[in-house]
Amino acid sequence: MKDECKIWMRWQIEHEYYLDRLCRGMELQVSLRSRLLLQKRGLRFEQSGLNEWLLWGKEEEPGEDDEITLELKVTDKRLFYVTAGDIITEYSYALHEKEDAFVLEFKAKRMFWEYVLLPRVEFGTGKYELLDVTGKLMFGVLENVEFMNRKALRVKTAEEVLLCEHYDYQLRLYEQKLLGKKMICGRIPFPLPEGFVGNGRLMEIVYF
Repeated sequence: MKDECKIWMRWQIEHEYYLDRLCRGMELQVSLRSRLLLQKRGLRFEQSGLNEWLLWGKEEEPGEDDEITLELKVTDKRLFYVTAGDIITEYSYALHEKEDAFVLEFKAKRMFWEYVLLPRVEFGTGKYELLDVTGKLMFGVLENVEFMNRKALRVKTAEEVLLCEHYDYQLRLYEQKLLGKKMICGRIPFPLPEGFVGNGRLMEIVYF
């Protein structure tokens, strides 16, 4: 029974991309060589929670040279696009290390968001503005550009945005006319991590 055994090690995976940091897009598994060693030592490796894995077994001291190698598997492919730095896929631990949890921490990228806004008809005569009505995300001034042989507007965020699972921004495109501000587009999508990327910018093309 597990309650008659000892927990030798505990691992957790955290990723900044998820709002609660509990990584649901990665899994740990034992390498084939380590699996044979654990069978020999009477130890078991299993997932015990959403982002937690345990190594447990009878309370017998393992050999000093005994080592477990874990392989990291990415199940949420989006993490390949949002993770800062390289994703290490193999981790080794000596079996006589402490029982305390080992936390594998991953950071999310920070990137500028850039929008290219293409009108379905001719531009109006007023001044355009892209706003986040929550006031959390700030944009620069819209520029008139040529994009795919068409007149377009281009703008980027004032600062880099932390890429994450969900955003609570509410982006709206307005046109300032003589009689006041008019909302032109009330559903501006957020850029997808696997979308257009270049020069530290994540770009989204929006038709309005």
